[in-house]
Amino acid sequence: MADYSQYAIAPAAEWVDLQKTLPPPAVPPTATVFEIRDAFNASRAKSHREFYGTPDDVQIDEFTIPIPGGSSIPARLYRPKNAGKGPLPLYIRYHSGGWHLGSLESEAPYCAHLCSTFTKTDPTGVGIAVLHPVYHPTPEHAFPTQPDESWAAFELFASEGSALAAKYGLDAKNVHLGGTSAGANLAIGVAVREMRRIQKLQQEQGADARKPTSRVKGLILTAPPTVHPDLFPYHLLANRESSSFVQNADAPILPVSRVNDFVNMYVPNASEETKADERLSFLIIPDEQFDKDLWPPTTFHVSGLDPLRDEGLLFAEKLKRIGVETKVTIYDGFPHGFNLFPQLKESAKWREAKLEELRWLLSKQ
Repeated sequence: MADYSQYAIAPAAEWVDLQKTLPPPAVPPTATVFEIRDAFNASRAKSHREFYGTPDDVQIDEFTIPIPGGSSIPARLYRPKNAGKGPLPLYIRYHSGGWHLGSLESEAPYCAHLCSTFTKTDPTGVGIAVLHPVYHPTPEHAFPTQPDESWAAFELFASEGSALAAKYGLDAKNVHLGGTSAGANLAIGVAVREMRRIQKLQQEQGADARKPTSRVKGLILTAPPTVHPDLFPYHLLANRESSSFVQNADAPILPVSRVNDFVNMYVPNASEETKADERLSFLIIPDEQFDKDLWPPTTFHVSGLDPLRDEGLLFAEKLKRIGVETKVTIYDGFPHGFNLFPQLKESAKWREAKLEELRWLLSKQ
């Protein structure tokens, strides 16, 4: 039985020092969820813009992505101005925030930084493009709006003959996905849906047909939610008391009460069927339903003080069992979302690890 409690024995000293400097919340206790969302998005955009700056070697294109129902969502594409020869690999980054927070502006500084920094250090000299689609937030739009919109963004760029991929010089056969928290959940959901699409195609075409490969070439996941809290498989752990949901119930940034708030906005009054939907709860999909040949190499970044710690590590173990290449980085004593504070040395470690993982994934193509 698994026991990951050693990763949260004590808060990391760097985190303790940072906490002493953090200002109190800027919104009054009577603020609505919408006012809190607006304040968070504005604050994150400002602080990240001040830290990351505005790279002058990145081209930013803004457009809309058609989604089911005839509507659309905004998106931004970040490309190196001085790209090497050949089409650019694409990294689609779904943003964090409990399916509730996040905007074009809150994510822009890091997306531009990632595009610029990776391209400057890319040994192939090609670089990378970063796509950020902005799915509709909760509570105005509940599940399955967000996974369906995330899939629509992937389909638009990863489909054979993609007009947008051709227009922007992207390699539609070299698409990688990632995100933090809710964004990681959405990235996994796209990979599951892609696997199911191919499995269905194989059934229709028969065993003698050529076996397709997944269009998702890699996953980079930070603090991924992988199962509805009500369905967490405590039986896979040594004991319930040492689980991250119990051990980190009052953790900073994302205590369990806040997890529940986000989930209840995402899947309000959820039935048991909805809780188990494989667009949300991947951890409980039986191992035998996964095909290691249809699942991309996957990297995990997991925080020791995170209530979501165990479901991320258990999902990593699941992929290892079925033979998927995985890499796991654990940040002992740090809470969920510590990387939102880019001034931390641990956040610099996280950023560098992501660059290394992108190089690793791209080297496999």
